[in-house]
Formats: sequence, structure tokens, C-alpha cells
Amino acid sequence: AAERTQVRHRISSLAHYEQQIAIQSCRWDKARNAALRSAETGFEDPRVQILSTAMEFQLGNFRDGESRLRQFLSRPIAERRGSESTAGFFHLILRSTVDPAHVAVTRTEADAAIQTPNAYSRTGGLVALGWIAVEQGDRESAIAIREQLLSSGLEDSARSLLPPLSHIAGLTELASAEFEEQLPRFEAQGDALTASWMKFDYARFLVDHPEASPELSTLVVAQEGLEFAITHGLVALAGRFGDLTNQSSASKKPAHDLSRREMEVLALLARGRSNREIAEELFISPATVNRHVSNMFTKLGVSNRAAATDLAHRLDLVK
Repeated sequence: AAERTQVRHRISSLAHYEQQIAIQSCRWDKARNAALRSAETGFEDPRVQILSTAMEFQLGNFRDGESRLRQFLSRPIAERRGSESTAGFFHLILRSTVDPAHVAVTRTEADAAIQTPNAYSRTGGLVALGWIAVEQGDRESAIAIREQLLSSGLEDSARSLLPPLSHIAGLTELASAEFEEQLPRFEAQGDALTASWMKFDYARFLVDHPEASPELSTLVVAQEGLEFAITHGLVALAGRFGDLTNQSSASKKPAHDLSRREMEVLALLARGRSNREIAEELFISPATVNRHVSNMFTKLGVSNRAAATDLAHRLDLVK
């Protein structure tokens, strides 16, 4: 029985690596087939389960993704982490939505991973926290996490994080050099998923620092990235590119005419608060918060919380 269990785990582990490579190259059918082979062993590999969940979010299948995420989180903590941390994969979910609930789950998984003795798990936890810092524009955390990653020896899983961390940390020249070095590297490796998201991070960097590459138009870079994302079926990323294009155009406008209350809502939203939490903090109803958020999105020319937060920080509308 013990030998059969070992064989099942070995087959599942091989399927996990096949699935991971397929996802990196955006070969979605192959990734699904690998997950099926893992399931046929009767052993639910937590790495396969969380990657399958992340894949649905990346493809824009948010309802299916949420269902899979609930199933994953319903497993006992020790069981769902297995021998390796799954925290390093959570950023694929986080970046698809930047939903406060996903930020909270990612932070919980990452904090637990960092406490383990396994170096791979600790790196996965740092990577997850690093992407939270990037998405929230948290300069202090970006500086600290960047230093920790560099001091511990930079693994491949963390290399794509370094340029956007440098961007958020305020290391403009370094970020520019890192983007120019890393982006061609991932493209040459056939890692279409990482390259696609790095194109987004680079476009976002150029929105903040157009002087870093005067010969490139931010809108052109964003449009090229959007076409690349669509070609590879990355629906969630395509949506974020669309928002970034709107932000780039909107950032040229002198003002957005937000009311005092809308500014208060925006400040709390940018800190990751949910609508319910904003309502409680401002002593207003959730319905009123929903109305303010809708009006605010219209005035800012964005369609989601991540885009509103990005633009708010870029225009210094919140501190």
C-alpha cells in the first residue's frame, strides 16, 4: 500500500510539472490534460489544484475560478500545502482580479509559508507578498521584500517580480534596466505567461516614467501587450491592459472633479478596504458606497478597483 501511494504521488508530481510548464507557455489544453492525469491517481495534489484554479482566473473564467478556490481553501491547511508551499502560485489569482478578498487570502498563505523551514516555501511566500506590494503601490514593503529576495539568492520564480518591485520602490533607473534585461529573457524561454504580465508591468512603469524610454509611446507598448495577451488567451490580463490604456489617457487630464466623499472612498479603496468595510468606517450604507464607487469609476475612466488604485497613486489623489 505504501509503495502504491508513493507511485501515485510520483505520477501526480510529474503531472504538476507538466501542468506548470504548459501554463507558462499558455498551452491551456495541455495544462488541463496534465491536471486530469493527476486527478486519475486519486491523489489531489495541492499544487495542481491551485494552478488549475489560477488558470481559470487567467482565462477570465472567474465563476469557475472562485468555485475552485473555495474547494482548495476547504482542505485542511497541512494537506493543501503538502510538502511544498502553494503560496507562490497565488499571485496568478491575485493579479487577475486584485480583489481585496484574494489579497487577504494570498497574504495569509504567504505569511504561513514564510514561517516554514523550507527555503522554497519561504521564497514562494516572499514572492506572493511582493506582488501584493506591487499591486497596492506599497513602497516600503517593496523595498524590504526586494532586499530579502536579493539577499536570499534570486530564484527564477522571483525574477519577473524584481523590475516591478524596483519600480514601486522608486528605483527608476534600475527598474528600467531590469525590464529591458528580463523581458527578452522570458520571451526567449517561451514563458509566454510571464512575458505577457511583464509587458503589462513595463507599460505601467512607462505610464509613471515616460522619460525612462522617450522613444517608446506608452499607449503603443500597452496596445502591443494587449494583442499579446489576447493571442495567448489571457482574458484577465487583456482587461487590465484596457484599463491601463484608459488610465494613460485619463492621466493627461488636469482634474477628475471627485467630491470630498468620493475622495474619502477612493482613499480607503486604495488601501484594500472592501465596500462593506468602507461603509462601516465612514458610517454610511453599503448601497451609498456602491453608488460612490460607480460614480468615481466613471469620473476616473476606469472599470475596476485595481485600475482606480493605480490611477489614484499616479495622480497623488491618495497618500
